[in-house]
Amino acid sequence: MNPNYGGAVANQYLIQQINGATPEHLMFMLLEGAQKFLLQAVAAIRRRDIATRARMVNRVSSIVEELAIRLDHEGGGELVVN
Repeated sequence: MNPNYGGAVANQYLIQQINGATPEHLMFMLLEGAQKFLLQAVAAIRRRDIATRARMVNRVSSIVEELAIRLDHEGGGELVVN
């Protein structure tokens, strides 16, 4: 059996979730992912695992960039500006 099979199935499931999600659910998924990776980064810092810390911080940064792109600059008001 292929050891990557489980990962491939999980990725396919995630793709289906994303494709069928409402904009609100996508935002929730992004925030949930950022929180998960941030906690992993903190754990890596405590273990002095620099490589993992860097990967997790990069993932959080990518999610924050995606969230910024999705902001409604016309209808978001002061919250979006600040």
